[in-house]
Amino acid sequence: MRDSPRGRPLYLGAGAERCFALFHEAAVSAERSAVLLCPPFGWDDICSYRSRRAWAEELARAGHPTLRIDLPGSGDSAGGPRDQGRVSAWTHAVLDAGEWLLHESGAVRLAAIGIGLGGLISARAALECGPIEELVLWAAPSRGRALVRELRAFSRVELAKVLDPEQDQPPAQAAEEAELAPNGYLLSAGTVGELERLELDALATAAAPAPVDGRSTPASSVRRVLLLARNRLMPDARLVSAFELVGASVTVAEGPGYGPMMLEPQEARPPTEVFAIVGAWLARAGEQASGGDHAGDERTRGERPRSGEQASGGDHAGDERTRGERPRSGEQATGGDHAGDEWTRGERPRSGKQATGADHAGDEW
Repeated sequence: MRDSPRGRPLYLGAGAERCFALFHEAAVSAERSAVLLCPPFGWDDICSYRSRRAWAEELARAGHPTLRIDLPGSGDSAGGPRDQGRVSAWTHAVLDAGEWLLHESGAVRLAAIGIGLGGLISARAALECGPIEELVLWAAPSRGRALVRELRAFSRVELAKVLDPEQDQPPAQAAEEAELAPNGYLLSAGTVGELERLELDALATAAAPAPVDGRSTPASSVRRVLLLARNRLMPDARLVSAFELVGASVTVAEGPGYGPMMLEPQEARPPTEVFAIVGAWLARAGEQASGGDHAGDERTRGERPRSGEQASGGDHAGDERTRGERPRSGEQATGGDHAGDEWTRGERPRSGKQATGADHAGDEW
């Protein structure tokens, strides 16, 4: 047992693409997934920094060795935003960090948690035969051009605040920008182009299981995916289809606390409910692998809950449902035992789960 999950700084790789990382050793010995935390871009990276640190410490306390990284050209990593091939460099950094983490920790499998750009890149790494078996994506698009469009819109809103009232539009904004610098964080024209060409659904099609001797052999190692909603917006439906195409079990859940996590850094608050949701989801893989009491609890799309399986007690706190499942009788999370329960696309808030008590304060719908 270790005394503390405090991060140990290190560099991975060499030369122009050295990647800065912080390794949080598991505080308890357990056969749990190692977790790689992949950050969002720019100002979102800064705002969510302390939340990601708290998340890594929480995961380490639960027995998950956890690694946080700065993508090349950002933070304390080597390189700069004008360097060529940023998207490939980011992808290789995720792959290399995952391999290092598995080797260093001796963990039985690797999970990646990606937010925004970090989600897009970790998903690409998972689909391109990386070591990632479990993937959590929060506010991640299925296509890079959606991220570019969002950053471009943010940049224009920001620019409008300082625009001379006599000037309708600055000269640089008369046409589509070749490069972007939302809040001063640069994406070069080359990187913008790389991102706009990145489509996870196309990668999934290429990685879909191919029949070999009458059996399907997946090209991707990802087995389980958790997609988290952002500010009441459900995840991109293309992500669901993409990962189902490669044979992964896909779960869609609410992601309360994204907005507060992305406030100004001095005001930002960790999304503790999501910590619980993701922790429970990760733990279920360990239960299945060890043949625990609830091995196989995870259900796939369209499966009906089994008789007598209503989660009315603490043993099933955090049970997840899949797309289209209805809430089960007696499952309203009115007590602390069920804080952080997940539900899936199209479900309405359940009776008794409105955020009126301390356990659910701040729930988003």
